[in-house]
Amino acid sequence: MKRYFDSDPIIIGGVGGSGTRIVAEILKQSGVFIGATLNESNDNMQIAKEFPNMRDVIQNRGPDNKRILRNLKNKVRWYSISEQQIIRKTIIRFENQMYNSYQEESGEYSGWGWKIPGNFFILEHLSNHYHNMKYIHLIRNGFDMAFSKNQDQLKNWGEYYGVDPNKYPTAKAALNYWYAANKKAISQGEEFFCNNFILIKFEELCLNPNKILSRILNFVNHNKSDINKLNQLVKTPDTIDRYKNEDLTIFDKNDFKKVREFGYLV
Repeated sequence: MKRYFDSDPIIIGGVGGSGTRIVAEILKQSGVFIGATLNESNDNMQIAKEFPNMRDVIQNRGPDNKRILRNLKNKVRWYSISEQQIIRKTIIRFENQMYNSYQEESGEYSGWGWKIPGNFFILEHLSNHYHNMKYIHLIRNGFDMAFSKNQDQLKNWGEYYGVDPNKYPTAKAALNYWYAANKKAISQGEEFFCNNFILIKFEELCLNPNKILSRILNFVNHNKSDINKLNQLVKTPDTIDRYKNEDLTIFDKNDFKKVREFGYLV
């Protein structure tokens, strides 16, 4: 199995809008190489370009002609029809790109990894490839997430998680997706990575940054980083508790139960 780095990566994911950008910046500032080509949200654009291919190989359904075409191109490109082989070869190619970028950087780094929110979508495949990978999953209050403008995951993967985006009002569909996606991601994180998995609540990071920063830094073995400096990166957005200004009558008792299941008191 081809490898370029001496260690397995540190990976960050979560439903879009959960606060993954801040955690990626924390890792970056603490000395983890997260890529040379990043967007304003700290998404690694090299793997972001590959992600639709991996996503469509996994979903492998639907009438979308572009999806079918990408699947065919994947099979031709990698000389394979196996889902795991296609994704494995894609990850190896990406790691090679990351290593080349790493070699060109002049800074000192300890560890490497990447952030795109949808990392949790390929956790099983990543666990098969990286046996000592570390995964950080971000979660944010489901009602806040329901009223977020960032609903790309719901549109792209809703049906994969058993949520029809057209069956309910957008906010209710978004809450159902938030619940199903986080439920599966956390279950797989615990199953595949055990002590190499941590769940971070975005609200707790904002409310008690030093405590959560220490937890993150200990998790990635960077506990010598300047926590006071990293503390400055944590800003509480205006969108915290935005659901309090919204009409919640579209939700039923079961919806409230879903949010409470993750420890949110609403």
